[in-house]
Amino acid sequence: MSKWKMVRLGDVAEISSGGTPSRSVLEYWQNGTIPWVKIGDIKEKYISRTGEMITELGLKNSSAKIIPKGALLYTIFATLGEVGILNIDATTNQAIAGIQFSDIVNPNYAYYFLKSLKKSVEAIGRGVAQNNINQYILKNILIPLPPLDEQKRIADVLDKASELIKKRKEQIRLMDELAKSLFIEMFGDPVENPMGWNVKKLGDLAHIETGGTPARINANNYSDTGIPWVKTGEIAAGYILSTEERITELGMENSNCKLLPVNTILLAMYGQGITRGKVGLLKIVATTNQACAAILPNESYSSEYLLQLLDLCYNNLRELSRGGNQPNLNLTIVKEYNVPLAPLLLQNEFADRIDAIEQQKALLQNGLTKMETAYKALMQEYFG
Repeated sequence: MSKWKMVRLGDVAEISSGGTPSRSVLEYWQNGTIPWVKIGDIKEKYISRTGEMITELGLKNSSAKIIPKGALLYTIFATLGEVGILNIDATTNQAIAGIQFSDIVNPNYAYYFLKSLKKSVEAIGRGVAQNNINQYILKNILIPLPPLDEQKRIADVLDKASELIKKRKEQIRLMDELAKSLFIEMFGDPVENPMGWNVKKLGDLAHIETGGTPARINANNYSDTGIPWVKTGEIAAGYILSTEERITELGMENSNCKLLPVNTILLAMYGQGITRGKVGLLKIVATTNQACAAILPNESYSSEYLLQLLDLCYNNLRELSRGGNQPNLNLTIVKEYNVPLAPLLLQNEFADRIDAIEQQKALLQNGLTKMETAYKALMQEYFG
């Protein structure tokens, strides 16, 4: 329970939703000059640009409204609970609510408060057929309202914590870029193979297999203390050290799952969005589902070398996907994929240098985890 007075959001803010001008009317969009915000445009705290613009005619012939700079935007449909502060005057589509606060609310403070609600708002949305919340729900959210100077103090503290987290994430990203640059420097672009390294099919280089999914209907197939089980959404260009789910020995026996050794490369063969084509390196003994191709390690190549190579081939691999609305890779495509092979001695030299980078990255990641834990504790302290 907050020590501050709780007030309804609708009592301290004007809340409105937007609209979408008809796509069939070219004059509503062509040469538009009015920023029009979609959910995908809310990527940072401050929204300064949009992917699309509408015309004055489009504005007049839709339910879109001009929302002034400084107002908050809050997503209320499909993707719930994303928050941003407008750094420009703009309009929005109907999936976004514009929130203009009265002068007793610091917008920066309100931004962090609304961010703290994401999980609870998502839970409310799941109870609705189309995963949304309406203005009635939004207006009846209770916001703790300390004095303005205290609101500013809280927002400043959270700003500093957020900035530290952002900088640490950028440091980690740069470490990943360093690994890519090192590969290009030593071996050239793996798609173009400008150094003329010998080429070999992945299936001739290593044994490749897939996993399986134990039946969800049998609770005995899964356990919090069981065998790590990797899904494609957990694969990224780096080490896989843990998994969201674990399966039991029984689950493994009753499915196509197999134990995969450390240094197995996992390649996502299908998955939504950017997942397909992602690669990761197992640093634990684990199993995987059928959507992953597991490239088992052997002495003929360096797993670190092949991991970075396949990561750099991400777009090229995705172009080989087959299927209808959601194209996929398959084992045949993966096994037939040609990769340039530098001399093993050079691969191992690269692996040693990557190991040093990964050690530094692990220290940065550990620091990031502590920062994020402290940030969550602050949010809990301020907003309960």
